[in-house]
Amino acid sequence: MVGGGVSTSEPLIVGGKVYIAVGDQFMGGTVSSTYTNRLVRIDKESGEVEATGQLAGTLNVTLTSRPIYSGGMVYVALDDGLVQAFDAKTMKTRWVSSTTTDADQSTGALRIVDGVLYVGTSAGSTGPGALRALDASSGKTLWTFASSSGYNWTSPVIVGSCLYIGDTAGTVHVLDAASGKELSSISLCGYAINSDPVASKDGSRLYVATKDGTLYKLAIVADGSLQKTASVKALSYCVSAPTVIGSTAVIGGTNALSGKGASLAVVDLDSMSVICTVTRDDKNTISSSSGSISSPVLVSQSSAAIWCYFTVNDAKRAADGSYLYGGGLYVWRLGDSVAHLLYLPTSNAEYCDYPVICDADGFLYYINDSGYLVRLGRGASPDSIPGTDATSSSASATSSSSSSSSPSATSSPSAAFSVATATRSDRLTSGLQAKQQQRQQLSATTQEEPLLSGFASDSQQENPEKASPDAAAEKDASGMPLWPIVGLGAGVIVILIALLRQHHKRI
Repeated sequence: MVGGGVSTSEPLIVGGKVYIAVGDQFMGGTVSSTYTNRLVRIDKESGEVEATGQLAGTLNVTLTSRPIYSGGMVYVALDDGLVQAFDAKTMKTRWVSSTTTDADQSTGALRIVDGVLYVGTSAGSTGPGALRALDASSGKTLWTFASSSGYNWTSPVIVGSCLYIGDTAGTVHVLDAASGKELSSISLCGYAINSDPVASKDGSRLYVATKDGTLYKLAIVADGSLQKTASVKALSYCVSAPTVIGSTAVIGGTNALSGKGASLAVVDLDSMSVICTVTRDDKNTISSSSGSISSPVLVSQSSAAIWCYFTVNDAKRAADGSYLYGGGLYVWRLGDSVAHLLYLPTSNAEYCDYPVICDADGFLYYINDSGYLVRLGRGASPDSIPGTDATSSSASATSSSSSSSSPSATSSPSAAFSVATATRSDRLTSGLQAKQQQRQQLSATTQEEPLLSGFASDSQQENPEKASPDAAAEKDASGMPLWPIVGLGAGVIVILIALLRQHHKRI
């Protein structure tokens, strides 16, 4: 443990293991710790580091980059446009791709479809960049599509034979997925697209959020080109992808009315109108005026309710430089007027634009800029949590079996609290769910398949063979996916690496 901060990727869950890539730089400075320049594999039950693999050279891992798992390999994006492939069991390098001509960053998710790995880069938040297609087995570059505006915090979605990706100039490019040739493009409002496009389940529509908080509904016509059909100003600032639940989207950012403070917006996708916004928890606003929700929302649906889990990118320093608060985890039940604070970090308080993810057993995981990975357990039934309004207060939970209290926040690694329970009938209805269920109809998966690769909202694809393997699930005897048994309960464990402080906020 040393001074300074180290950048980390988003976590990736594969079977009973958690993989995180750790860099050696932050804000232009070089730092060191036990795990810098390494891919770290952690046992998800004990929190112990089992093994590490050396990252190529001294290249940094960009904050918010998302590794991916496929075919026994873990792929990690590095700066300079490099991708490194590891054997998931031995943690040894399989291959390292060639570098790009510019010192670009890879800040989005990696995608793999039909044995082809896609990686987008950008030179800073507004500079040029490129999208590259690599052979996932060898790392060989198949094609490159260069753009004067890069791909910052965004990655592609594939529908049929077409690939769609948004850039920092607010343009959605339509490429031939096999050759990389640009087929068409559509310019939105001129604001950057800093999140992934989300395709409808039937492949007829694309939903794209721009940095000014506008959510667009685009029609995919017969030749694969896009047409604007509707839009709504849901937020004043947005760098997170929408999570789609049927004809509803949940998306995070900054309050559209005041232009200040974190806000969750719920949008009717048929009418493209805002149904409601959530800016408060049981007692306070969910952030200061400068805070925002900067990552996709994880959604769980039970027979009785729909639950939305999200992190808030906000923090406050004390006079001595330590953080008074920051990087908390919240849950909101569809229909409630306020959210609930589930976990409030203390020694690991920091900014957070990482999403929360889940495993097949219903445990939640997330990492904030402190470099600690947090694992949260399961507990009481979601049916037991009453709706609240801005004047209600949250009772303090003392037992995971409590059936009458609202969720209460905890900052202690051993504190008990009551939140949602999941059963095998629960369903995750974000974009990832439809993709997973389609893939489950084709073939059973193994424990080495990933559950969520650090991203809650992803593309829904008409053709399951075109769905990227960000997510997979085991089946029970009935053939139904066992996950996402999303719910929280007794026990919060801060389990990972002390990589120390870093200030990070998407701008």
